[in-house]
Amino acid sequence: MSDVQATFIVSATADPNGISVSAQVANNANLVIGGALASGGAVTFDSHRNVTITSGGNDSGITFTVTGTDASGAAQTESITGGNAGIATGSKIFATVTQIAAVGDPAGTVKRDQDLQYKLLFLLEDVE
Repeated sequence: MSDVQATFIVSATADPNGISVSAQVANNANLVIGGALASGGAVTFDSHRNVTITSGGNDSGITFTVTGTDASGAAQTESITGGNAGIATGSKIFATVTQIAAVGDPAGTVKRDQDLQYKLLFLLEDVE
């Protein structure tokens, strides 16, 4: 016999300047975390969220490494490939973001956001 447990995570409305405002980023440099939700160089979300990277130029040839914690508080990182003058969205859910590093040289301005995220998680357990 199996029981299925479901957890439905619903985040608050996305904030386009939540992690940082648009800024130039140097080659292989950390991005400044100083947006509306930032405190002390990090962001702790009121609800768990995924991270989006908005590129002002063609950043499709570089990645951005996001560091923080997941919904259970465990450390995690995610590598997000930049967009071509657009938005690239990560797939991992973050509770906190403590660092975002450009791996390469961004072509224009970059803005780090968090996005509205709905995620349904299933945990399968055998019950005897």
